[in-house]
Amino acid sequence: MGLRPGSGRKARLTEQERGRILTLTRQERPGHLSARADGTMMARDEEGSAQWTLNALAQAAKAAGIQVKRSQIRRIYLREGVR
Repeated sequence: MGLRPGSGRKARLTEQERGRILTLTRQERPGHLSARADGTMMARDEEGSAQWTLNALAQAAKAAGIQVKRSQIRRIYLREGVR
């Protein structure tokens, strides 16, 4: 009999949203220290993570208006072969 077209669970995220999630890691990390013009170091968000974690990515996605959980982000990055 086989699979019928359109059967199965529908994707919760659009391809555009997936692409936006993948590009989040190219942005500056929230807690990353950056040098200012006067030579001092300052983080954009002192409470934020200095490295991208699944939780930090989920928060950044939520701030960008994408409702996604960290488990979905993990699957997206694994599927794309990104560490």
